[in-house]
Formats: sequence, structure tokens, C-alpha cells
Amino acid sequence: MTRLKDALLALLFAPLAQASVVRVDTQIGHFYIDLLEQEAPRTVANFLNYVRDGDYANSIVHRVEYGFVIQGGGFTFIDGQFGDVPVD
Repeated sequence: MTRLKDALLALLFAPLAQASVVRVDTQIGHFYIDLLEQEAPRTVANFLNYVRDGDYANSIVHRVEYGFVIQGGGFTFIDGQFGDVPVD
């Protein structure tokens, strides 16, 4: 469990793979996120703006509630230093 949590701390968001799918690369592999453009067009557009700008590169997972949510994208960890993802 600790290894997974440590690996998730280095979550890296890859560039956009397709119009409605984003590939997420981590230290332990990758997974895909299906975006619900029809249901939440403004939220998806905002998220894709961050992805296209590379703002999520080197971002970390800062909250894990098993069985509920994995939260990240707000902070980075580069060269041993924490930082903020720029707000658009």
C-alpha cells in the first residue's frame, strides 16, 4: 500500500491522447481518463487547457481516500521542492 501511495505522489499527466480521453502516466504505469464533454463541457475545456499547457507535468497526488477519490493536479514536486500548479 505504501509503495502505491509513494508511486502516486509522482503522478505525471501526459499530453492529450484523443479529444475525449487523457492518458495519465505514473511511476507504476498508466491509465486513461474518459472525459464527459457532453455533460460538463466547460469543466472538460478547462481541464484540457491545463493538460495542453503542460501544467500537470510533475504534479503530485496530495489526497487519497481509498474507495472514494484520488485528488491531484494542484501541486508539483520538482528537484525536491513543492510548488503550485499555475491557476488559469
